[in-house]
Amino acid sequence: MEEKISFKFTVCIVLIEFITAIIELIGNISVIKPINIVTFLITILMCIILTVTNIYIIKKNRIQTLQINKVTKKINCSDTDLYFAMKMAYKKDTDINTFTDLFITKIDSYVEELAKLFKLYAKENIVITIRFFEERKNNLDESILTILSHSEYNNKDRTKYYNQNKNKCSKKVKDNTEFYALIGNNRNSQIEYFYHGNLKEYNEFLKNVSGKSNGYKNSTLEWEQFYNAKIVVPIKIENKKLFYKKENDEDDIIGFLCADTMSSKIFTKEKEEFYTSLMQSYASRLYIILNKYYYYSNQIKGGKKHVKSV
Repeated sequence: MEEKISFKFTVCIVLIEFITAIIELIGNISVIKPINIVTFLITILMCIILTVTNIYIIKKNRIQTLQINKVTKKINCSDTDLYFAMKMAYKKDTDINTFTDLFITKIDSYVEELAKLFKLYAKENIVITIRFFEERKNNLDESILTILSHSEYNNKDRTKYYNQNKNKCSKKVKDNTEFYALIGNNRNSQIEYFYHGNLKEYNEFLKNVSGKSNGYKNSTLEWEQFYNAKIVVPIKIENKKLFYKKENDEDDIIGFLCADTMSSKIFTKEKEEFYTSLMQSYASRLYIILNKYYYYSNQIKGGKKHVKSV
């Protein structure tokens, strides 16, 4: 109701400004002698065009805002639903295969909605991916990350590549610049995310700086055919916030939330704070979901059933 009132109020202001401009223009007729009738008509026409354009822009922005609010609400409901669906499945002593299928179905749906949200903001297709540790080693450089879930690729070649080379979609940390920059042994601890709007330019930049033939590392050899811009943020929480962790100076990272696109005009420097903040906000919520998934799945695999209260 408030949104409808706000829209009507804004349109009224635009119309009042238009009417005021026409009145002022007509009032000048008695001052300007002689007035050119053609100029007068052109001026009125321009006022009409500007007014209609402003109303169209206002309506378009309002529709986009409503769509964003709708998708955001759906995402919020999805992660709550997933959290309690896992809890309920565990309480019912669900077997590990059924539990995993439930989780994958719901996390896939969650990721698709997240991709819709980014598309509304970017007005371009954005692929959202969640990666988690397939094999985590003490030497994080040697750890392997695999895809837990991804949104629709909208690229037949990429879909074909993924379906035929799922084993190649696993990535070793040291062989991929974005992950190495965030958790590699020689990382800069001040870096909280990976954000580059033109990976081809970034690749050339790194080559020039290092003087070596290899710049940006990506174990997906065909990556240039699939995307040219990327954001990666850790799915993490501070260790000091976890009662079962002894470490206080590091983060507990259980995966990564990634966004990529072919366009080099989306992830610009001006939009960096907006997109990284958006990614980090959802990554922090994903930590709760993934952490609970690991807990329940480990409990089920270990044969530990839910203890019903008497």
